[in-house]
Amino acid sequence: MEEGFSKASNDILNVSKIYSSSLKGVCSTALKAIISDGRLIRPVSHYDFTENCIYMDESKSEEDYMRTFRHEYGHFIDYSLGKISEKPEFVKAFEDDAQLYDVSKDDGIKRLRNLQMEIADNIHAFASEYVTDIISALTRNDTAFIRKYTENATQTSPYDLFYYEKMEGAGMSGHTDLYWDDGPHMSRQKEAFADLFAIWTENNPIVQKFVCDHFPNLSGTFEKIIRTESKR
Repeated sequence: MEEGFSKASNDILNVSKIYSSSLKGVCSTALKAIISDGRLIRPVSHYDFTENCIYMDESKSEEDYMRTFRHEYGHFIDYSLGKISEKPEFVKAFEDDAQLYDVSKDDGIKRLRNLQMEIADNIHAFASEYVTDIISALTRNDTAFIRKYTENATQTSPYDLFYYEKMEGAGMSGHTDLYWDDGPHMSRQKEAFADLFAIWTENNPIVQKFVCDHFPNLSGTFEKIIRTESKR
């Protein structure tokens, strides 16, 4: 864990340390593998709140492993803070940012087009599966945005941030409509919190500025939550 959190802010480190002892373990996804059509199928990496355990695919490269672990640890912190992604303050922040990109309104269409252009010009944000997963959640996989992003993508992201199924044919990391519609309760808010936690743990200032500029309510509320919890 230390290497994946080596650049994290002090507030992130403090909150992580406060709750680290309550995590029961980091286990292999092989423990949950099933046999289907004669093949051994592992689930994707995930945090299981019923067991308070993070399941990881150890066959991944070290970089991919830690990239995914930061996100899953974010789910653990969310749950440790009493499912804070479901609390009114965070839910309102999510809804306010989603409204910014509401394509039923002219302003929303303009902002989403601007987001398309700005992410294409920002290699760090463009390559961040955390950023695109937030966009996936806020816009409920706006097809025009995904199409434009895919045109600019050189390859489909290999990163493991999909609990149900990958967005086949899309070059953008995110969750499927099936997950947003039929996944865990308030899945969009949960994933956004985990993504923000991962972004602030990775602590790339270029990505953070992009997130603060384009998702001001979520980023501001997240920083406030982490800052407050860090002082407990």
